[in-house]
Amino acid sequence: MDDRTKLVQVSQVNYVNGYRFNLKSLADIVHKHGAKLLADATQAVGALIIDVKREEVDYLAAAPYKFLMGPAGLAFLYVKEEFVSELSPHRVGWKNQLWKGKYAEKTLKQQETAEKFEYGTLYFEGIYGLERSFKYINKIGMNTIERRNLRLSDYLWNHLNNIGMKMFTPPETKSTIVSFYEGNAMELASKLMVQKVKVSGRNTFGGHIRVSPHFYNTEANIDHFINRLIRLKKKL
Repeated sequence: MDDRTKLVQVSQVNYVNGYRFNLKSLADIVHKHGAKLLADATQAVGALIIDVKREEVDYLAAAPYKFLMGPAGLAFLYVKEEFVSELSPHRVGWKNQLWKGKYAEKTLKQQETAEKFEYGTLYFEGIYGLERSFKYINKIGMNTIERRNLRLSDYLWNHLNNIGMKMFTPPETKSTIVSFYEGNAMELASKLMVQKVKVSGRNTFGGHIRVSPHFYNTEANIDHFINRLIRLKKKL
């Protein structure tokens, strides 16, 4: 990064091993060079407290299918208010016609609002579903959800480490994704699925298994996973 850098993009929480960026510290460095910070929060929103103003994020994008428990096919973008005027929509449709023309139904009266990015008919079914998820999460409270999630992930990380797993997730990482290296990741994940334990097995990075507990999980669920993992590894 130097003074020629225009934009720095990171995943707030890495989807592979759960590493969580300190966005405020990163934003300070980025802004010192006159650049802007874009965070992908798909693996964080709904599981962790996010405060874009406190963390001084310029742009934040997220899909709700993960910890927000929303439907697929949706995403949202946050843009710091003073930067909205700097962005132009990458496509134009009947809802965001910026210019008058022969076939224009109507043009936007306020062209410097987020409305200019809504170029077509919205995915109403998905939006209604996501709205119910928002209400459910807000009823529980993000403070409660984050506190429980971090307790579960800490419990999981320590148990995996204690049984000798080589951890991919760094210690003290405060997210809800915990990964460990495993040479037989795909086979092991498939066998766990048969036993109704859902984890993600991947061959990348030498092979690893990712576990993503959420607030509805319990320590007993994690104990069940650990016990099944130990038994299956003995048979491999």
